[in-house]
Amino acid sequence: MELGRQHRRQLGSLTGWAYIGAAVTGILSGWLTDAWGWDATFYLWILGAIVAGVLMLLLWNYKPEKGEYE
Repeated sequence: MELGRQHRRQLGSLTGWAYIGAAVTGILSGWLTDAWGWDATFYLWILGAIVAGVLMLLLWNYKPEKGEYE
């Protein structure tokens, strides 16, 4: 049963960070657009997408070592 509770806690944390990220994205995009124009915001999010893509490719076949739960 402990594994089920741990899974729900991790899922809740992930969902919470997604909502925080969505809120920060709107604020940051608005500030960047006011400060440097829409093109700066566009380039920043392209850079973020490239970084996320590289991280995804690096972790694509990652398999953690077997722990005590497996």
